[in-house]
Amino acid sequence: MTTKRRALTITALTLLVAAVGYLAPSDWLGQPTGDPPPRVYLHRAGGALWPENTLTAINNAIAWRDPAGRPVQGIEVDIELTADHVPIVFHDPWLSPETCRHTDGTPLTERIPLTDLTAAALRADYRCGPPALTDQPAHREPIATLDDLIAALAAAPELAVFLDIKIDPPLTPGADAFAPAILTRWRAARLQNPLALEAPDPTALAALRAAAGDHPVELYLSYPAFTAQNNWTLTGLFQRARVRLMPGAPTDDARAAGADAIMSMPDVLTWHAARRARRAGLGVAMFFTVPRPDTARYCAWPVSALLVKHPADGRCGVGEGDERTVARQVR
Repeated sequence: MTTKRRALTITALTLLVAAVGYLAPSDWLGQPTGDPPPRVYLHRAGGALWPENTLTAINNAIAWRDPAGRPVQGIEVDIELTADHVPIVFHDPWLSPETCRHTDGTPLTERIPLTDLTAAALRADYRCGPPALTDQPAHREPIATLDDLIAALAAAPELAVFLDIKIDPPLTPGADAFAPAILTRWRAARLQNPLALEAPDPTALAALRAAAGDHPVELYLSYPAFTAQNNWTLTGLFQRARVRLMPGAPTDDARAAGADAIMSMPDVLTWHAARRARRAGLGVAMFFTVPRPDTARYCAWPVSALLVKHPADGRCGVGEGDERTVARQVR
């Protein structure tokens, strides 16, 4: 074999191995770690059944029971800030014509930044909600505030709460505004609900920890941070490649950021990377882009939390009435 052909063969084999490593399922490597089953949160308060990030969804999630009479373990919602720094349950830094209308039903003609709207104006003048669910018409209602969520939690003191805090300057205020606005309200309410907060960078995590004071809170680093200002596809592909080349990167990044845990997704995180983080004492949570993931598969991963959209997927572990089991081997 000539030197040139040998070099081409080695290059081709290297590319093949890299492609297999990149494309292969990330959970083929072994069995569950023996950790307690992950806690399951309803992503955006159960967006597969109810209008996501709404008070309607929050109340339905709190009231929901499985066939064995058990409630959901937790709910997750997104948090934005109004112009007067009132925390609201909302995903985007603006009102969009696709999801919002004026109170009288007339459509918006353009995006309206939340930084231009006070909480009072938002509640009086706009109704928002996600696009239509299946064959039902689009649902729109006043945007819920964090205070609305806190009031609803009076009926569910054991429910774990996960707040994904959408800090994204200059489209939003900075962490120095978000942190006190959220944690002052939460601490004043004297809630006993377990609280987790997700933020995109070390500065935001530090601000949240300082504002939390002695209140117990688990801080998650977004991995990666999908913001309104970046390309989500390219961001995901870059981090997917990075994690597969450097499985310890999520652990190192979370430690450097002062995080207690990592929030990622199976398109980015690998089983190996999750196990490394867990062995380093970090929590690991995953969310999904599909409405009904194979929850049992990921209940067996080395993770501490899962975010799912349907309440029927809302529990890991073995028990009477469960439709899933962590006894399955990792596929």
